[in-house]
Amino acid sequence: PNPNLKWETSTQLNIGLDMRFLNERLSLTAEYFNKETNDLIVDIKPTPEVGFGSATVNAGSVVNKGFEFEASWKDKIGDFSYSIGGNFSTLHNEVTYLDPTIARLDAAKGGVDGTNNPVHTSFEVGKPIWYFRGYKYEGVDPETGKAIITDIPNEKTGEVDGLISDADMTYIGKAIPDFTYGVTINLAYKGLD
Repeated sequence: PNPNLKWETSTQLNIGLDMRFLNERLSLTAEYFNKETNDLIVDIKPTPEVGFGSATVNAGSVVNKGFEFEASWKDKIGDFSYSIGGNFSTLHNEVTYLDPTIARLDAAKGGVDGTNNPVHTSFEVGKPIWYFRGYKYEGVDPETGKAIITDIPNEKTGEVDGLISDADMTYIGKAIPDFTYGVTINLAYKGLD
């Protein structure tokens, strides 16, 4: 067991405004949120000399912040009533700290139909939490019919080595959307809705 393991902690700030107009037919809501989570609990693989295969440690921090907006209109005309609403929200998710002894955490590996083009989910400072890390696809070689994968330049030298390896895996996307939105319409007439 890790005697230094402690609870994750979160600090959250929410500032919101709710408004109702025209006998509550028009409603508007706006909110800003900023949630910082520290001392994230993660499993790591220590060096073999330690004598065990994995350890649970506090090793990271994450921030989630964004805006949420909502607007709706409801009214009644005789026996007919209706409401129309819309919402829009943004989210910025980023790993802000990772223990200096850990360059990056990699989790699930996957491929399509057994191909050897894996996709990892990774946890790394400056990137979204558990972003997709894999090879950048450029197209198909017309002569061989094989996929063309980007040969990523070395971070230190800036040169490409001409070989496709794990070093050529890079940020290719994330599962968390930058924004979401929706529209809701409710109609009712004489008890039927």
